[in-house]
Amino acid sequence: MDHSYDEDVLLNQFLISLCKSSTETFFKAVENGWPICVPREGSFLKTKYSEKDFNDHILIPSNCSDAQFKTISGHEVSVDNSVVKCQYDNKTNTVNILFIETCYTEDNQSYKVICIDGPLTSATMSEDIIIIKSVQDCLNFLYSKNNKLLLKDLRCLMDEFLLSNEFSNMTIEIQKKSIYILYNKCLKKACYHIRRSNIFFQNNLKLAIEYYIQNKLYAALMNNINILVATEDAKLNKLIRNYSSAMIDIEIDQKVEVEIPNARCELSKLYMHKTILGKFKCLKDTFLKLSNGNKNFTVDNLLCALVNLVIHCKIPNWNAQIYFMKYFVINNIEEFDDNFYLTSLEAAIEHIKVHNFNLELFSNIHDSNCDTFYSYISKGEYFKVKETIEYVKIQRCSSKCHPLCECDSCMKEMLKESAVCVNYKDEQGLTPLHIAAFYGYPLIIELLLEYGSDINALDNFSRTPAHYAALRGQQNALLFLLHNNALMIGDNEGNTPLHLCCSNGHDVCVKALLYFMEFSDSKLDINVQNNQGDTSLHLSFKWGYSSIVQILIEQYADPLVHNRRGQTCFDCAHNTKMIEMFSNHKKNIADRVRRSSIEITLQQKNIGKIITAITDGDIRLIQHYLGIDDENQNVNNFVDINCTNSKGFTPLHIAAIYGQTNIIKLLIGYGANVNYLTNSEQYTALHLAVQHKMTDAIDVLLDSKKCDLNKQDIYGNSALHYACLTGDANIINKLLKRGADYGVINNKFTSALDLLNKNPELRNLISTTKKNNLIYV
Repeated sequence: MDHSYDEDVLLNQFLISLCKSSTETFFKAVENGWPICVPREGSFLKTKYSEKDFNDHILIPSNCSDAQFKTISGHEVSVDNSVVKCQYDNKTNTVNILFIETCYTEDNQSYKVICIDGPLTSATMSEDIIIIKSVQDCLNFLYSKNNKLLLKDLRCLMDEFLLSNEFSNMTIEIQKKSIYILYNKCLKKACYHIRRSNIFFQNNLKLAIEYYIQNKLYAALMNNINILVATEDAKLNKLIRNYSSAMIDIEIDQKVEVEIPNARCELSKLYMHKTILGKFKCLKDTFLKLSNGNKNFTVDNLLCALVNLVIHCKIPNWNAQIYFMKYFVINNIEEFDDNFYLTSLEAAIEHIKVHNFNLELFSNIHDSNCDTFYSYISKGEYFKVKETIEYVKIQRCSSKCHPLCECDSCMKEMLKESAVCVNYKDEQGLTPLHIAAFYGYPLIIELLLEYGSDINALDNFSRTPAHYAALRGQQNALLFLLHNNALMIGDNEGNTPLHLCCSNGHDVCVKALLYFMEFSDSKLDINVQNNQGDTSLHLSFKWGYSSIVQILIEQYADPLVHNRRGQTCFDCAHNTKMIEMFSNHKKNIADRVRRSSIEITLQQKNIGKIITAITDGDIRLIQHYLGIDDENQNVNNFVDINCTNSKGFTPLHIAAIYGQTNIIKLLIGYGANVNYLTNSEQYTALHLAVQHKMTDAIDVLLDSKKCDLNKQDIYGNSALHYACLTGDANIINKLLKRGADYGVINNKFTSALDLLNKNPELRNLISTTKKNNLIYV
């Protein structure tokens, strides 16, 4: 049995065809527990299989011996740990077993699959010629039966090379020479094993060996290349990141533009391939997607489309990828020469480096007056902006009975959409202040704020003007917004202005933002995570901005925070030299984390004890665990009163669930946060008390006068939503009496009032005073 070979047998075309085109035979084999021999992928010459092919490979056990079988078609077969022998036409065909696997049908019926090195009968055996056009073809070639000894020797040579050479510590030039020497050794060994003069076969052999070496050495090789071109890639990343966040003046043919998404999806896989053959195929497939059979597809179309693809493909080491493809080709066999694709990619990247694209913030405005106003702002024409606002102000006043009039007619006119307004929003939700922040005009920002522009207005992506100033690296604009109390909140993707500064490589903005927040005593969590769990440090490491990493580390950014993929910032880095630069800091943080992990473990044990005590209603034990001295009215802080378990439940949440009113009073009295949210569902104690119909607990929470009645959980539900869902009129009345808003809408666009309207019986139980205020929808 060859433990080195692996494939997903459920994707094997022979097995798929058996399941689909010969369903009765397949399920008969499954029901009777007959083993199915599946030839490895690529070992059949044909792609369409007959019933005879299937019957030749399904084994019926013999009553005489566990190792003896007969195929459905009648051939005698014997099986041991490493081979299958099949008797047919007075001949014996021996086929190696690659692996044995147990698979399952959709109904969870198990069946045994024996993956073999080729078909059991020579009538269906493929010819010993493999046309290599992809990485999979190289695998098929090296794993074929005739080359097994070769593969064993190649592994020995590779292991010897890696043990005798500190390959990762070599310079690039020495690596090139050592790889070429290794390649010649492997080729010599191959020629010893396989003595064939066929040029086609020899070319396949050369290419397969080259693939094998590149695949094995890729990680160490790319590590050195990434370090070599780190500075270039960081500069290119900054350009690309800034271009990708705005519109650039590049024209793409409409027919080509339609194919851009598919091509981008293909090109994004480039960094995943570990061989030049794989990378070239990725480029070729990208170009095929772009052209899509278009006969008028020109080089100009290609260049513009490639520029667009590179800008929007999130690959952080373009220069390193090109260097690998350009300088580590061992053989330049004419049939496999795809240099055109590589040259085109190089041309696109060079175009990005040297061409100064005009960056614009696209705004879709149907009103010509507003369009003109936005145009003045984008061009920085301060006086024209001021004149326009003043004109609108005069027009508004002149339309009233007199300047101070507040009659119904005048107020109705005031509420009409004005020709130009500082808080006008276009179809993307962009206000004039967003535009001014993007282009970096502090004077216009000041003017707009004077006339009442909302400094924290959100566009359709939940971005404020501060986000746009950070996105473009507009330091003065960002500082001015910060001075005027701009909020450092996350957008729809959870990115704060700090995330955007770091992602786009604006180190001066990062410094300005951090130092301002420090000296103004404003709260800023430098380790705040976006929706992917990435901190600003993750993004800085990913895009290779060493200067920004230095700034963040100095400001105590934590490099051991994990994102949602379980990665620290060091795992995101493509440049190991950056990791080494901050290795001492990493060690210090690791030591701190190890020390604190013991404390955290003990604290979690205590939290578990507290939760058990709450469920039992043992108030004395709870006081003991929390360090509460009831006589002297103080807390010894053994455990934080708002401590949480792994799901984010505080003692108050648990007490609310079990309706422990005395414990709830105790916890609130000693500073428990009534509005603390759980991790996943973001429930408050009130949400949980209402869901579990703990009426007395609800009273205690509401009496604290700290309870946010209309706080919404992750589903957008308020406590009143849950009260209506549980159908408890008493609880509904309590919440309405305390001022709960029945108009709050959840994520399904449903209000508590909508739920009441669906239940007339429940609605009739609502107190008369409140019923008069309810409006049927």
